[in-house]
Amino acid sequence: MRKVKSVVLFLMLAGAMSADAEIVLSKVFSDNMVLQREMPVPVWGWGEPGEKVTVKFKDQEKTAIADTDGKWIVRLDPLKASAEAQAMTISSSKITQSPDRSIAQSPNLQISNILVGDVWLCSGQSNMEFPVKESANATEDISHADYPLIRLLTVAHKSIPVPQNFIESTGWTACTPKDVPGFSAVGYFFGRKLFQELNIPIGLINSSRGGSAIETWTPPDGFANRSEIDKLVKEHKSLVTLDDKKKFMEKLCREDQFVASRYPQVKGQLPSWPEEKVIDYVLSDSYYTYKETCNYYGKIYPLMPSAIKGVIWYQGESNQGNGVLYAEKMKALVSEWRKAWGEGDFPFYFVQIAPFEGLRSLTNLWLGQYKAAREIKNCGMVSPVDITNLKDPHPRIKEPVGGRLALMALNRTYGRTDTQCDSPSFKALKNESDKIRISFDNVSSGGLVSRDGKPLAWFEIAGSDGKYMKADAVIDGKTVVVSSPDIKSPLSVRFAWNYMADPNLSDKNGLPVLPFDSALNQ
Repeated sequence: MRKVKSVVLFLMLAGAMSADAEIVLSKVFSDNMVLQREMPVPVWGWGEPGEKVTVKFKDQEKTAIADTDGKWIVRLDPLKASAEAQAMTISSSKITQSPDRSIAQSPNLQISNILVGDVWLCSGQSNMEFPVKESANATEDISHADYPLIRLLTVAHKSIPVPQNFIESTGWTACTPKDVPGFSAVGYFFGRKLFQELNIPIGLINSSRGGSAIETWTPPDGFANRSEIDKLVKEHKSLVTLDDKKKFMEKLCREDQFVASRYPQVKGQLPSWPEEKVIDYVLSDSYYTYKETCNYYGKIYPLMPSAIKGVIWYQGESNQGNGVLYAEKMKALVSEWRKAWGEGDFPFYFVQIAPFEGLRSLTNLWLGQYKAAREIKNCGMVSPVDITNLKDPHPRIKEPVGGRLALMALNRTYGRTDTQCDSPSFKALKNESDKIRISFDNVSSGGLVSRDGKPLAWFEIAGSDGKYMKADAVIDGKTVVVSSPDIKSPLSVRFAWNYMADPNLSDKNGLPVLPFDSALNQ
């Protein structure tokens, strides 16, 4: 690997260096950037082996010697947040001659208009990549996007299965109506909310790619010790007999009938389920293909070890068939990113995948996402199930998604404990004769509400036979009481547990209640 890296580095540096500038700086650094406050700030680049490099910023001066590969790195002492534009100078001890050989000079670089604040990485697949210009209310949002203290960096697509030293990017820009249209909508709305609340410079790095599976973002070491994943796969495969497949297909048919009864417009449009393909929707072995680390090596690896505050993540559609395995894959990704960055357990907040008619295995993915949110340290999940579009995997309403991620950051990262960030979630049920009373965690003092003022939708209950029937549901304080005239002794309940769900139960503070199946979400 060392040889491969050296060859790649030589080829890149050969084209980047010139007689006028012997120093090559990582492309993470450019005019208009934001440096992370209150932690050591790595600054790195390349020169000639043994070359002494000096970095000056504000009242600090740090030096480093380029190693045998020509790489050098310094670490600035922790900085305080500052909206005052500053310059950074990077100079070399190497003396060169001017073109007419009359003046000896030391090569140097300078980047200007630098602010100090918090830097967040925005990553994932198409719903994170989805740009502001295509979001709802785009015209108005773009016209008001004049925030000179918010800075944007977009990492262009570069898929390659070997480590890269440079990102593909045109550099940092200030947030203006000219530069924001093509930026991640979720990332922008997240950063805008943070800036409005914190009043410090915010840097946003958009490194996302539509259609990408989580494996493509994970370092190979993330799956080097994958005993838990292997164990789950073997257990699941051993249980999936031909009879199980038939039962699963019957279940899918029942779901189709249920969906068609509520959404007549989709009747005849639902895909068929060939028996030999059923297993492909239940399990996925794509994590064995290490070449799929292409997005990690091309779009994440070159960003390290830049100082960041945390990560927001919106991905999962391409892994819908993984079920609970997705939690293990998220653990692999998060742990390896944290290890590589060397900043400890930085915040990692992600978005639940919303219902869509093409995501047939969505509820299995939800189980994985719920498990990840519970078991990964300093991790949390926000939900967009109230703003979905069943016909479009890319709902245009992105402002609440970014806003909810920001609420989570404000609460958990910035200590705004008076800011509620967690959606109400299933806590327990109580059988009351022919009814079930459901209690929830994370209900605000305002209680629960029907978002559209209509009767609560997407509740089902089942008796001892396990057959779910549509149920009536009413809010009673901070609980919901569910019943059906067809089931006299209900034992279990589920809410919006369907890839075609369009639920209307929310907290009065505006956060939707999370979908659940009482038999699974224990």
